[in-house]
Amino acid sequence: MQRSVKKMGLIFAAACMPLLLAGTAMPQEPNRPTESVRASEHIRNGESVAESRAGSITGRIVTDSGQPLASALVYLRRTGPDKSVLTVATDEDGRFIAEDLRAGAYIINVSAFGYVMPGQSSGALEPAVYRPGDSVNITLVKGGIITGKVVGARGEPVVAVSVRPIRVRDLDGKSVRAPVALRERQTDDRGIYRLYGLEPGIYIIAAGGAGRSRSGTNPYEYDTPTYYPSATRAGAAEIRVDLGMETSGVDVRYRGDRGHLISGSVDGLPTGSTVWITLNYSGSNVPFTAVSTTITSENRSFAIYGIPGGEYDLLALGSNFASRTTAFALRHITIKGADVTGLNIALTPFGSIAGRIQFEPNKAIYQECQTSIRSVPTAVPLKARLSEQGLGKESQTSMLQGEPGDVSNESGEFVLSNLVSGLYHLETHPPDKGLYVKSITLGPGASDPTSKALIDAGRHGLTVKPGEQLKGVTITLTDGAASLRGRVITKGNLPASIRLHLVPVERELADEILRYVETPIQTDGSFTLKNLAPGRYWVVARPSLDVTDSPFIRPVAWDAKGRAKLRGEAEATNVLLELQPCQQMMEYVISYTTSSPGTSPGRPSLPKSN
Repeated sequence: MQRSVKKMGLIFAAACMPLLLAGTAMPQEPNRPTESVRASEHIRNGESVAESRAGSITGRIVTDSGQPLASALVYLRRTGPDKSVLTVATDEDGRFIAEDLRAGAYIINVSAFGYVMPGQSSGALEPAVYRPGDSVNITLVKGGIITGKVVGARGEPVVAVSVRPIRVRDLDGKSVRAPVALRERQTDDRGIYRLYGLEPGIYIIAAGGAGRSRSGTNPYEYDTPTYYPSATRAGAAEIRVDLGMETSGVDVRYRGDRGHLISGSVDGLPTGSTVWITLNYSGSNVPFTAVSTTITSENRSFAIYGIPGGEYDLLALGSNFASRTTAFALRHITIKGADVTGLNIALTPFGSIAGRIQFEPNKAIYQECQTSIRSVPTAVPLKARLSEQGLGKESQTSMLQGEPGDVSNESGEFVLSNLVSGLYHLETHPPDKGLYVKSITLGPGASDPTSKALIDAGRHGLTVKPGEQLKGVTITLTDGAASLRGRVITKGNLPASIRLHLVPVERELADEILRYVETPIQTDGSFTLKNLAPGRYWVVARPSLDVTDSPFIRPVAWDAKGRAKLRGEAEATNVLLELQPCQQMMEYVISYTTSSPGTSPGRPSLPKSN
């Protein structure tokens, strides 16, 4: 018989804020108090509304060797505008039960010391969702381990010094999002440290300097960090970390260099707010350190010690759970031979985009596609992506923390929170491969109370002002989507960052951004595209204009000039593809000539279609 498990209160306060922030810029909203397990009502528009209960989600958490994980924390977040999080713990058999859940879809994350949940921080657009009545089995994998010793100039152990692992790239060499708070461990009386539960990737190790909080027990707080083996940041040696593997002998000879101070105060959020301050090396997502502070009526100050000379980006992210507000600020700071004090960091509230996903049936294709009538899809993932036109310095740094996303609830509702000001495009890939996005619109008067016109947000995007709560967005899905799978071939090696583009042929669709599709080509030349609108396309393979390894490359079609250039290349190449409703085209092959970048001469070979 399944043992009972402990129901836990909301622990996503300041202590667990780093966990939430590791994958996104901020919690999607300040989390509401965890659902009471017997609650039967909630508040909607100021009124108490009876809420039906759909049942429970049960499950078991085990290791990759099949052993149960006791005392693992299981977080269940209801999709859509309701961001409440229910937290339960597993029993000694690794089992859990989340009872009396409201109807809808839930996203599950699991935390256990020393273990990693595969895909939990990958930022995937399509997270797994579960519904009441489901039984879930989740396997956690033992994370990587780095261990070593910190010694002084004469080889003596350095005791109680903080050691931090900093992940700078994934194993594919791509940049990773900077965590808001860094894991750290102190050395023991022998100077030995052990860092565990690490995600796969390329790391550097820093010893000394400021830690997460000022406890008054850090004798190395005023020193600049020493990077393995005994260097400044510029000379830091990199270490590869794989799941379940231990890398030992990562010994640091501590330098003990004195550093500088950055200090000041934070404004823009009420008393009781928590603010995380991350100091990144300028122009990168590699953090120097991260600290937190709680705003009180007597104190709004912060201080970061042990900073070497150089250029930095200070990113402040604040949250107030009582008022349900989040805010941010970015400052560029230069340390050159002196402390930087007296800063006033004014936080700017984030904006949000709210709306719903609706389904518009296309009955004309039901017989052709041999499919039945669908209902409104639930648990549709979507993201708000900042356009190039809005990419200022503040946005670039904020985006290093992730692109705000949500998963729609059972009614199709969604809220994309924590948006800096700028022009956004919405992206979604419905889990049902038979659906595609027909239109994205903003209701009359949503952005301008005097306007009665419906705004084509799919074509023009959505402009969000500081602190603005933009409502009335409708994403219309319809059925009949096609899919395309194939590969790009060339006589030599494919260039890095090559992308495949589908460009609508019809001139009246020249500015319909939703009809432009692009995807990166894998190293073996393969590609897969789903949720495609039926129609006629030009197909062209070309190198990405973004030569960086940023995970935030913007589609070429979002920029008017880039779109016109792409269209000209595609028309000149004239490789035509016509996709029928519900068609699944397989083994589509297109040639790429490296001597003529941006062109794909010759006809594709005959593809297979199902």
